[in-house]
Amino acid sequence: MGIMGLALAWEARIPAVAQQERRVEPFRGQIAAPDAAQAGRAEDTALAAACRSGDLCAYERLYSLHGARMKNLARNILGSATDAEDAVQETFLKVQRGIASFRGQSSFVTWTFRILVNTCYDARRSRLRKKEVAADDEQQRGDAAPRPEARSRGRRRRA
Repeated sequence: MGIMGLALAWEARIPAVAQQERRVEPFRGQIAAPDAAQAGRAEDTALAAACRSGDLCAYERLYSLHGARMKNLARNILGSATDAEDAVQETFLKVQRGIASFRGQSSFVTWTFRILVNTCYDARRSRLRKKEVAADDEQQRGDAAPRPEARSRGRRRRA
């Protein structure tokens, strides 16, 4: 099996017209203005401060802003919508319990999403352990149960 390809003489060059056809189109979308980024950081800081003070409306705001994205990410990691909802709920409980440890080195939303990803990984690990334990239990039960051919050998035939 050989390699098939285009064989060109060393002297042959690709024409400039072919090179020009492969140009990349420039980005035509809107680039976020520095003011929008500043406003996002300010909102993030205000949300973190409100959550630190125990304001439940701040948690509701966090959920309304990012809940759908959080569920999508969790569903992609876990593969199940119900597991994703459980992971998001567990994440909000962890955020509420651990808000005092938020240092502000990253944005509050980034910190929350990191907690979500770790929660999803923990759930996957737990699910795998449960499957392994269930498989081990089945194997032990299977080893303990007498086999049909062993039962028939032990019985005497009556005539």
